[in-house]
Amino acid sequence: MVIDVNQPNKTDALSYFDKGGNIPKRWAKASISFGATEEPYVQEFVVGPLPINGDSMFFPDTFGTHGEDAKIRIYDMDDSTGFVHDKVMEMDDVVRDLLESQSCL
Repeated sequence: MVIDVNQPNKTDALSYFDKGGNIPKRWAKASISFGATEEPYVQEFVVGPLPINGDSMFFPDTFGTHGEDAKIRIYDMDDSTGFVHDKVMEMDDVVRDLLESQSCL
């Protein structure tokens, strides 16, 4: 899993900086690998608004794609599982801090 903070919409940011508008809401993008399926894939989701609360939601990030779910097939998932697992375990503390979770892995 990879989590990144999305840049706010340019028109929202300019409205805030130039015209004293509201601070744009912050959103994150989470890329999640689904390897325990017959056809492994990665899918990106938009999550927010941040910080996570009862009003937060998530949905597939289809910006820039033509598919309704924007799944990216991974045909050699078994070959890269060890590498991905090692990297995820190195980032465990960072992911826990981001998600304010006691146990996420």
